[in-house]
Amino acid sequence: MKKEAFTLIEMLVAMSIMVIILSFGTVGVVRFRDYIELQNGYSDISTYLRTTQNKARNAIAYTTNGGVPVAPDYYGVYVANDNFSLYACNETIPNQVDCTEEESDIKATSFTSVGIELSGCPGDMIAFAKSSVEIIAINGTPNLGQVNSGTVVTNGTCDLLVSHANSSSTRTISINLTQNSIDVQ
Repeated sequence: MKKEAFTLIEMLVAMSIMVIILSFGTVGVVRFRDYIELQNGYSDISTYLRTTQNKARNAIAYTTNGGVPVAPDYYGVYVANDNFSLYACNETIPNQVDCTEEESDIKATSFTSVGIELSGCPGDMIAFAKSSVEIIAINGTPNLGQVNSGTVVTNGTCDLLVSHANSSSTRTISINLTQNSIDVQ
């Protein structure tokens, strides 16, 4: 009576085919994870922009003056070095503001493999006017959490580019200063 079994060669061929199929699956899972991280980073940044805009529209108080809550003239989002911070700004003279950092290095604590960049913007910071729909850009680089004598820019467009470190995918948030609109694509 002869017993039939798989030969060593047949087993090696079957295992090689399994390894090849599993490697394709692993690449797909890694790409999907990168896509999800990009989507989450994009969603988080969009949410921070909208929240900041709503704080300005509703004139949410940032500080108190003699026990009375005081809302700043502008709430801003400063983007630099793949990170962003939130600022409260007050107009000192027409078209000039002083800003104080409200929350810093937000991206560093939220999502690490997603990069953000402010592109084509006439300013260093995007800001939203108190009790208004006005969106401006502010020229002025923060120094120790302060922007002194920042110049207000009301015309132009800014693109906030959100990208993933491991892929070439990029999502864009377009901010039109002239039309006071945010286009989340």
